[in-house]
Amino acid sequence: MDIKVFIHFIETLDSFLWGYIAVPAVLGLSLYLTVFHRLPQFTRMQHLFTVFKHTLGDNPSSCGRGIPPLRALFGSLGGCIGIGNIVAVATAVQFGGPGAIFWLWVAAFGGMLIKYSEVYLGIKYRIANLHGSYDGGPMFYFSRVYKSAWVPRLFSLLLAMYGTEVYMFKIVSDSIALTWSLDPILISYGLLIAILLVSRGGVDQVGQICSATIPLFLILFIGMATWILTHSPVGIGSIFQSIFSGAFNGHAAIGGFAGSTFLMTASQGMARACYSSDIGSGYASVVQSETSQRYPENQAIFEFFGVFVDTFVVSTLTTLVLLSTECWYKPIPASHLLQHAFGMYFNGMDYFFPFFISILGFSNLLAFFAVGKKCIAYLQPNWGAKAYYVYATIAYLFFAYSEQRYALMMMSLIGFSLLSLNLIAVLALHREVKMPDLKKNYFA
Repeated sequence: MDIKVFIHFIETLDSFLWGYIAVPAVLGLSLYLTVFHRLPQFTRMQHLFTVFKHTLGDNPSSCGRGIPPLRALFGSLGGCIGIGNIVAVATAVQFGGPGAIFWLWVAAFGGMLIKYSEVYLGIKYRIANLHGSYDGGPMFYFSRVYKSAWVPRLFSLLLAMYGTEVYMFKIVSDSIALTWSLDPILISYGLLIAILLVSRGGVDQVGQICSATIPLFLILFIGMATWILTHSPVGIGSIFQSIFSGAFNGHAAIGGFAGSTFLMTASQGMARACYSSDIGSGYASVVQSETSQRYPENQAIFEFFGVFVDTFVVSTLTTLVLLSTECWYKPIPASHLLQHAFGMYFNGMDYFFPFFISILGFSNLLAFFAVGKKCIAYLQPNWGAKAYYVYATIAYLFFAYSEQRYALMMMSLIGFSLLSLNLIAVLALHREVKMPDLKKNYFA
């Protein structure tokens, strides 16, 4: 079979799986959980602020078993905020048009409850490990749903493969090589060695790194994006009009944009929302299960904040900047699209933007790799880590020599598989998931 025909088949399959299966499944479960729990995205926000208030004053050295709750949160955010918001969202707009961001919002609003459920169940069924922390995640609550033992093991294997984030690796290595005219091979090997060495600290170290990089990124990104939007000649009103119109009617061809149908717009938005916010992948459940927090609902409520910042702040600002600068339909690679838009208003973006993305992308890669190591240890505690290093080396370097869209396609297909298995479990166990009791004093 011709390689181009095979790639076209895989891309068509990926679009079909997300458009006809994943999108209805995420929408249906999100709507059901929202009704079942009575709109907790609004009614439980006060509790989120209460938990933040009390955990900010925690002394990390007095947490006992597990890692501090906020460090677990930032470890979870480390896999969300970053490359996915900038490149994957740009890809969604390039292929699905302006309306893709609407379906990003829809998926994120309901996805808050899916992620809440993942984290809640992961903590509820976690077990203490020999390292003074906990092991948890979907593979630990799957035994309550799936009778066969191979399902949790398959999920753990897929999540371990997902942990070698080849798409982000490709973007970061390409960005460094192109910006400073360096040898891509040397950059790929250097980045690989850095990941293997720094990731030895596990989720706790990832949380410490991300607690430094993510706030800095948010401050700079929000400030610069707001500046562009307030100085753009394109009005916010016309931008939102194109978003809502394109969400249900698709978009005609313009410039380098080939046009999109309703199905393509919806599937691009939903798929990239699940990828960017890690909805249904189980990543957040594995990370946040290491928290020292006793009550699952107090840790799981952080996911409302995480998804909100990831989608309704960063991804939304990314889209608005691309639309306001009118560069979303230009024939520019998705990995350079936002850099081009920022460069229209700020000097030095050809160097500053790739540097900042490299730092943030490295945090993303560390976060995913730490989860992958925990998953492979679940499968094989003795020699699993060594085997995972070998697999990661092969996967990273293989996709370093391929096109970015191939790496994204692989991550998308694995993400669909993880999502499918996890949504079934979340639905089956949804009555075990409890929302915070507003009358209970959790901090007495």
